[in-house]
Amino acid sequence: LKNEILKFPDLKLIVIDTLGRVKENTPSNNIYLADYAFGAKIQNITKEFGVTIIAITHLRKNYKFNRKDDVFEEIMGSSGEISAADGQIVLHKIGKNSGKLFLRGRDIDEKTMTIEFNSGNWEFIEFFEDDIENKSLTNWRVYFSSDSMNRKDLVNEMENQGINSKTAYYRIKTAIKNGILKEDNGKIFQLT
Repeated sequence: LKNEILKFPDLKLIVIDTLGRVKENTPSNNIYLADYAFGAKIQNITKEFGVTIIAITHLRKNYKFNRKDDVFEEIMGSSGEISAADGQIVLHKIGKNSGKLFLRGRDIDEKTMTIEFNSGNWEFIEFFEDDIENKSLTNWRVYFSSDSMNRKDLVNEMENQGINSKTAYYRIKTAIKNGILKEDNGKIFQLT
């Protein structure tokens, strides 16, 4: 990979399709550590040469996704592969010409967007926010065990109900920003 980059000094983007085709077959007692070390090598190349590398992989074929699951757990391979990456993107096709794009990364908030496939291109339609689409507080009432909670306790309650912590923090932040929840003196309140 380094030799190819040196042949093209203006190169800014590399797409590896698929990661499994170039992945090292390293015998190891710890698959996570071996996969993380491989991912770290790719990440080091991005830093050394100032290029962006997108590594495509597949989703688990028989994974039974439901709303409470972390969509990023569908990514094929061990968690070591994606732990070294700066971000992950998962595309779910939800119709003939539409899909949901789930984004997560070190420098971005977790986001979900609706996209459509038109004339050979995916086009951004809107950000998909459960809490914005449904202004009802019904969704939030299930997480509150009292009239107000601190952020950590609210996140813990959301985790107990199947939402991962990063998503919980993002949903709380978004709900506060959009006037669904209010934070005052370290306590979060539902707005009625």
